[in-house]
Amino acid sequence: MEFKDKRVIVTGGTKGLGKAIASTFAQAGAWVAANYHADTKSAETAESELKQITNNVIISKTDVASKDEVDKFIKSVINQWEHVDILVNNAGIIRDKFLMFLGEDDWDSVIETNLKGTYLCSRAVIKPMIAQKFGRIINMTSPSAVTGRAGQTNYSASKGGIISFTKSLSKEIARKRMCFPVSYLWGGLEALMMLPALCFSWLPRKPGTLPDKC
Repeated sequence: MEFKDKRVIVTGGTKGLGKAIASTFAQAGAWVAANYHADTKSAETAESELKQITNNVIISKTDVASKDEVDKFIKSVINQWEHVDILVNNAGIIRDKFLMFLGEDDWDSVIETNLKGTYLCSRAVIKPMIAQKFGRIINMTSPSAVTGRAGQTNYSASKGGIISFTKSLSKEIARKRMCFPVSYLWGGLEALMMLPALCFSWLPRKPGTLPDKC
């Protein structure tokens, strides 16, 4: 699978799983842009480590729950690199509490970062990707989206919403009969192993509904 010179955006890509994803793409020859929300120290460390792998790195302080900030970030990447090939919606937070103790702020912050952030970032890249007739969007979700977990009504709802969002968006793209997969993926080590397949091949589909070749 060839990632050389592909332009990749990884939200929340300066620590944890996001950092590992960004590093994996960089090692494969991709140009990597990543955002962070508040942890400047981790962002600086990630930038330094990524630049040891590739010179093509953009790190931006961007709140994925803010339309203005997301649009500015995506436009900046496109202006500098001409296009974006792959978006990994990885940014997410948790505010775990049992529902009886879960405040409105705890609910809103998780939904806005995890679900609204996925919407805003996808929306910002969708037109440029359609115009260039190429793109990949991978949305990170969680087993909690399907199984549920005590203390995670907000998180489970956000990740379940991402699955439904992804399925609906993939149908919109399919109507245009373009080679443009939109996929969701659980977090963890398996995510790193699955990325190449999701970026370069279609998921199982009904024959005749999408292009046969990418």
